[in-house]
Amino acid sequence: MGGLGAGSYNAPNRALPGEVAFSQRTGGGNVTQYVDDMANGRWDWSRSGPINVMRQGDRYVTFDNRRLMAAREAKLSEIPINVVDSNAIRPGTKMTWEEAFRRRFNDPRNKRAGGVVPDSGLLELPAIAPTKQ
Repeated sequence: MGGLGAGSYNAPNRALPGEVAFSQRTGGGNVTQYVDDMANGRWDWSRSGPINVMRQGDRYVTFDNRRLMAAREAKLSEIPINVVDSNAIRPGTKMTWEEAFRRRFNDPRNKRAGGVVPDSGLLELPAIAPTKQ
């Protein structure tokens, strides 16, 4: 496959999907549609925007787990990233990105699926969670 697919996002920051860690142990069921769209060149990065990541030690950890999962499964060679300032307020909230990541790492779904996610994130693919009926 390779590349970013259709509608490549014109952002200066790029990363290899396999080198970005996850902030969750499970991901949403609609990831399969994302994979199909990315693998077949229908994913529009200019519409979705880059994947938000925060630097944690020597790696990036994403807040956008489904798109990262899909990019890996679609075997994209690179993805656009937005490196967030951990002290900045996450848009649409009153918490910093650092606080948002902490909340995500400690989410009860992560605890049920194997435990709190470490600060460095997880490199293995999250399990796909069943969709709610």
